[in-house]
Amino acid sequence: MVEGRLKISQHTRARPSNVLAVLGPGEVFGELSLFDAGPRSASAQALTDVTLRALHRDVLGELVESDPDVATWLLRQLARRLRRVTDTASRLVFSDVPARTAAVLLDLAEQFGIRDEAGALVVDHGLTQTELAQLAGATRETVNKALSTFATREWIRVAKGSTRIVDRAALARRAGSGPQPSGVVR
Repeated sequence: MVEGRLKISQHTRARPSNVLAVLGPGEVFGELSLFDAGPRSASAQALTDVTLRALHRDVLGELVESDPDVATWLLRQLARRLRRVTDTASRLVFSDVPARTAAVLLDLAEQFGIRDEAGALVVDHGLTQTELAQLAGATRETVNKALSTFATREWIRVAKGSTRIVDRAALARRAGSGPQPSGVVR
């Protein structure tokens, strides 16, 4: 992807759509078809105007076979994707919903956050609360409760399709990715 944002969703019989990830500039998707001729595992939908570059499976296959740098680059992309999936699975198993929600907000901030004049991270993610909940592996109601708690504590401010992170350190502590001062009650 050259520019823009899109969401990657998986469709199942039990659920019509489940958001798995949000991708931005420099990221790749659809690469599994290079190695596996099976059906697509997910679909992509633009959240903003996007500019994409595409390679046909045969062309990319030839590049991978003929240029070790391309093969190495693709392996790094796959390793990064696998690391993200492993981190997400670990969060789903070992973290509660508020921690997962905080982690999703921090991930989105890392990808798309822009500092405003007050120093807060503004994340125009373009997702609904249901889609945020899907990324956190939770229901919309429990994620809304977590977002409300974060807003009450003045860690974030929520608007339609965006989140303003005011206290990144507190959010990171809640996500379990920052230093935990003694006596902090979660």
